[in-house]
Amino acid sequence: MVLRTENGGADWIKVLDGRSVRPLLEQSYQARAEAGDAEAVRIKGEIDRLMAQSASSNVMPNPFLDVIFSDAREGFVVGAFGLVLRTRDGGKSWEPWIERADNDRRLHFYAAASNGSTFFFAGEQGLLCRLDKGAERFTAIPTPYNGTFFGVYAARGLLVAHGLRGNAWASEDDGATWRKIETGVEASIIAALPAGGARLILVSQAGHVFSTTDGGRTLAALQVPRQGEVLAAALVGDKQLALTRHGGVSVLTLPAAQ
Repeated sequence: MVLRTENGGADWIKVLDGRSVRPLLEQSYQARAEAGDAEAVRIKGEIDRLMAQSASSNVMPNPFLDVIFSDAREGFVVGAFGLVLRTRDGGKSWEPWIERADNDRRLHFYAAASNGSTFFFAGEQGLLCRLDKGAERFTAIPTPYNGTFFGVYAARGLLVAHGLRGNAWASEDDGATWRKIETGVEASIIAALPAGGARLILVSQAGHVFSTTDGGRTLAALQVPRQGEVLAAALVGDKQLALTRHGGVSVLTLPAAQ
């Protein structure tokens, strides 16, 4: 499900769900498949196989895993089995972009980011894609890691992809070269969050919180309470960190940058 708010979260409007995305995909690829488009035939077959696995005959079973907008109108939803949807009217209508990503194996896209000028998607087996606006296609960027990336951060000339087993990698040339961020932990890195200026906060699934002001060359481990598995993290302003766990959300005050 995808929800939209226009008043800071007081009210929410449903934009997409598994019921509405099924006809969207089928209508888009059916006509092209009938016209002999080989890629559309392949994707239509993939959709049919997914629907055969659904517990409900009218609900697309693959989940949405992230949503990203560069402005009030243009944005993308990404998800399991290579799902990519694009909107150019703030979510009122959507266009499937599955075939417009270098992801023939239909690996899961777990996360999306925008640096204001372009979009990045991160996913399984070291998959990282960058939008080529001229070609209207997400092209794969080679990465030095073949495990899953659960997140991607892109801002201020820094690109960070992070995921399984404490892995986090940084690039300052849009993915041409990479250096490893030495986290020293085995827990998956589930968030990389800008905390004002050059400060970046990294959060692990086990509740580790790290701060860096030099693009990950050095990390400071912050002393924060660890109270179980962390599922998601977000900053509240520059000084507070919200952590989502099975039991709910806790908000911590971040120590000052070192």
